[in-house]
Amino acid sequence: MRPGGRHMACNALWCARAVSSLALFSVLVNVFGWGQTITSTIVGQVNDPTGAGVPEARVTAKNAETGIATEGATDSSGAYSIPQLQPGIYDITVGKTGFVTHALTGIRVLSSQTVRVDMKLDLGAMQQTVSVLGEVALINTDTQTISSSISTRVMGDLPKSSQSIDALIGLVPGAATTGGNAMIAGSGYWGGNDWNLNGVSIQDASNGRGAGAYGLGLITLPSTNALQEFKIASGALNAEFRNTTGITMVLKQGTNRFHGEAYGYLENKNLNANAFLNNARGQLRPDYDRDQYGGLIGGPIKKNKLFFFADYFHFRQVSPTIVSLIFPSAAMRQGDFSALYAQGTQLYNPSSGTPYPGNIIDPSSFDLRAKALLSYLPLPNLSTNAGGLPNGGPNYQAAVGNRFPKSNLETRIDWQISEKDTVNGFFRFSYSNNWFQAAGNTPPNYGNNANFRDKDWAGSITETHSFGATAINEFRIAYRNYIQARQGQNFDLKPWTLVPAVPVQNTGGLPTVTFSGYTGLTDWGAGIDFPTYDVEFSNNFTKIHGRHTFKAGILETGYKFSVPGSDGRLTIQLGSYNGTFGSTGAWTGGKGVPGLAPSQGIAFADFLLGDLSSTNYATLVNSTLLSCRDWEGYAQDTWQATPRLTINYGLRYMYQSPWQERDRNYSPLDFSNSKLVLLQNSATPTAPPAAYASLLSVYPFETSQQAGWSRDYYIPNRTNWGPRFGFAWRPFGGRKAVLRGGYGMFYNFIGSELGTLEMTFNPPFRIGPTFSTNLPGTPPADGYRPDLTFANPFPAGGGAPASHPLVYETPRDYRNPRQQQWTLTLEQQFGQDWSARASYVGSQVQHLFWYAFNINQPAVQQPNVILQNQRPFQPWANINYNASGGLQNFGQMQLELIKRFSRGLSLQVEYNWTRSLDDVPVAGGLNNPWCFMCDYGNSDSVPRQRLAFNYVYELPFGAKRRWLNRKGVTDAVLGGWELAGITTYVTGAPFSLSFNVPSNIVGWWGGRPDAVSATGLYDSKNGGSHDVVSGVPWFNPAAFAPPQKWAYGNAPRNNVYGPGSENWDVSLMKMFLFKGEEGLRLQLRTDWFDAFNHFNLGNPGSTIGDTRDGGLPVATAGRIFGGSGSRVIQLALRLIF
Repeated sequence: MRPGGRHMACNALWCARAVSSLALFSVLVNVFGWGQTITSTIVGQVNDPTGAGVPEARVTAKNAETGIATEGATDSSGAYSIPQLQPGIYDITVGKTGFVTHALTGIRVLSSQTVRVDMKLDLGAMQQTVSVLGEVALINTDTQTISSSISTRVMGDLPKSSQSIDALIGLVPGAATTGGNAMIAGSGYWGGNDWNLNGVSIQDASNGRGAGAYGLGLITLPSTNALQEFKIASGALNAEFRNTTGITMVLKQGTNRFHGEAYGYLENKNLNANAFLNNARGQLRPDYDRDQYGGLIGGPIKKNKLFFFADYFHFRQVSPTIVSLIFPSAAMRQGDFSALYAQGTQLYNPSSGTPYPGNIIDPSSFDLRAKALLSYLPLPNLSTNAGGLPNGGPNYQAAVGNRFPKSNLETRIDWQISEKDTVNGFFRFSYSNNWFQAAGNTPPNYGNNANFRDKDWAGSITETHSFGATAINEFRIAYRNYIQARQGQNFDLKPWTLVPAVPVQNTGGLPTVTFSGYTGLTDWGAGIDFPTYDVEFSNNFTKIHGRHTFKAGILETGYKFSVPGSDGRLTIQLGSYNGTFGSTGAWTGGKGVPGLAPSQGIAFADFLLGDLSSTNYATLVNSTLLSCRDWEGYAQDTWQATPRLTINYGLRYMYQSPWQERDRNYSPLDFSNSKLVLLQNSATPTAPPAAYASLLSVYPFETSQQAGWSRDYYIPNRTNWGPRFGFAWRPFGGRKAVLRGGYGMFYNFIGSELGTLEMTFNPPFRIGPTFSTNLPGTPPADGYRPDLTFANPFPAGGGAPASHPLVYETPRDYRNPRQQQWTLTLEQQFGQDWSARASYVGSQVQHLFWYAFNINQPAVQQPNVILQNQRPFQPWANINYNASGGLQNFGQMQLELIKRFSRGLSLQVEYNWTRSLDDVPVAGGLNNPWCFMCDYGNSDSVPRQRLAFNYVYELPFGAKRRWLNRKGVTDAVLGGWELAGITTYVTGAPFSLSFNVPSNIVGWWGGRPDAVSATGLYDSKNGGSHDVVSGVPWFNPAAFAPPQKWAYGNAPRNNVYGPGSENWDVSLMKMFLFKGEEGLRLQLRTDWFDAFNHFNLGNPGSTIGDTRDGGLPVATAGRIFGGSGSRVIQLALRLIF
């Protein structure tokens, strides 16, 4: 863009009226960034004693903490607007010749907020000044936004176990779920939330969530001690905002006074209650330690001019996770399966077809590789399910230790260069080296441990220039680099020495071993190094013209996402590069024996004999570099149509270029002929340099030219226009009551994990073959012997391609998810400090992603035909498909009650009633990929009701308090005490059921069961019980049944609700004052998380057994064997100045 281009666009903007200003989109340029502004606006009406507007009055907003002043003026009707104000406390002064100057002090302005300050001027000399303490309305009087801001004091006083913002997300309006992918007013899909720090995006480019959101949630983000404000806004946001929900964190800033804090928080097992599951099973309290400490300081470098702020935070945790798992019994490990024989299941010798007498297998027949792997499998340590039956109750429990060390450093600079120019910037660095375990999936200590290393750099510089009282421009440049690396505990184990057919790799680890009905083995030893680079620029221009405040921005996002290849660095792989070996019980069930009615068999016996049902291995990848750009622009107008009515309207445009691999080293699938497509402008496929050339003769290929596609593959979507509209009507004038609402259309950013990255795993760029047994439904007369074994796991030969590989596909015309949202809110302030709000939020999301679901399944299943032969697209196995065709309908009622902090008490109560329906399973894929609407049901993990309230209460004793108002010993002992807390009640979340396909049935795809309408779903429920050892009955398994063989079940998705939960976190603290309320202070506090030691039941077992034809029941179906909740006590000291 030419140097003058942006100003030309801005001049056109302020000269135009609202609708014509939207022509600004024609000058969109290549400027990085999709962050938003965090600055705010003060608006108001200035009247004379008769109620008439006072024109041309000078209005000054001065930051009381930094001394920086911004000027504005009233228009012909007396209305004024002062935009682009940094969050802080302001003094407002209004003056005009012939009137007494009026000053309001102590006006608190939060980020991205519109604050109304109306004033009445008295006749008199301008030299006279009337100064009063200002009061900001509790309610939002000028925008349609539904938002909640949590201030420094409340963040500091509320109990927070990890000093991260996790605990705060659940306190905001509309929060149905929390965490890195929180659903807030219907926003919780890929890229639905906009996470930003000081207006700079800190999204995870790979998945659209908050940066580094894993493990301990959002601990990789700044600690709450460093934040001046935490805000979440939703509800048909203005065109300035990209997503339906904006999650904003604002770093503290320096002021004209030095201020700071040093703090330390301590938790350990001696303070905590033992876990309920440990007590139930007679086990001791496990080790637990958590230390958090840090400090911060801010102040002037030059008063009224240059300010700094810096903080350091360190977090260290050694904590257990209680896991309950199912392992074969000690007798079974020696070949004694008589417990299964007692239930009527006969096992057969797969090699000879003869039955094992009494189900006793001679250990001398065990496979040597199985014996070696058996040493990594723990023995049961519980008396329950003593026989070790598959799919039985847990017979093993352990406290799995985790270690989380992490450090943060943040700095911020604010510089008032002149009356017209200010500069502010920040830099942050976060480092963690976490050792943790994937609890609940695989045995602890044997491959379950992984060392995660995260580094996150981010910084920005923002320059704000004033062109006078009515025009302001803000320009920002930012940079972010995020790297995550992972390494497992068994990287020294070389699986190719154990199973020679496994390809040699650059790191080692346990292979993945699964045997149906039990917990298997796996390893986090796969090394991953994911560097992500963002460079961001943004520009926002504001022009005030009469009653209109025009605002426009031109934006672009630039991303690079790198996966290093076989250069000696850590790598990503397809499947398990150490090999995957699965057993189902088909062989010991006698399925290969002719003329026999097969039994269920047992997968663990298959494993011991070395007989397998499926195998897989993966190879090193080549280097991959993905990039993406996202051009956006907006224009909006805030129109104070009347003294009682404000209207906001605007338009936003988004164009995200598809994620593209630098060398086009990916191969989409052409469904018209089942060929993989090489992106080449030629009539004949040739092997690219990064490909395995031999694969071109193994699988069907064509070029993009032959397919009639461009070499860039994707068809870009350039139609993402998002209109926005909102109103705020003050029916009685003033600031006590408002009716507001709005409508907006929003488009979600698509992360790199959705699409191109997966297609780089396809042949010929990867070799990751999956082998399945070809065991027929009816064995031949001479029997069918195991064709997959540990001795020969990859029949085509080690390192040779499989006949039926797994492939990934993303359609050429995939779309950004589009969300339409509408809101209506009634809000009323009562007295000086109370307000109430009732809101309805509705939305519909189209083009949601079905992520990596297997589309290569038949619409109609064929009895006794092996699965591969039923697949509609040959020669492929699973085709993991990413499609943007999902739908969600969302409705939510929100009720809110707030008491502003006064007279020693603040209170916030939030209640949500939510109804969310979609056809997009987050996990597990579609039940039937040829019937998308068959999966339309309750959204995953979204509870129906949620109640959360938080409070801060200064106990009324001691100096300057209601009772015992005296200093000295009385105040030292009884004064300065404070009580704070967070209480949450949540109803149960929905989940789906599945059923086990018996291993003696060939060609059945399975999925969800059938619903039996005549049986009560919760007839077996016993929610008052906490007997998680025997299992708490929750739903009635008889309400479901396996469907007819070779059919998909008809049970609705997510039609069962689990138990609800409740939690009380309470803090008690005392403040010791050494130099007054704003001087040196020491706070001693204790935080009690789950203060009443309440145990919340987990979800019940959701797998239904098929007991037909000798199949085994699933003992855990409908019963609860786990849960969470035990009291944790934290002690802390905070030295504040």
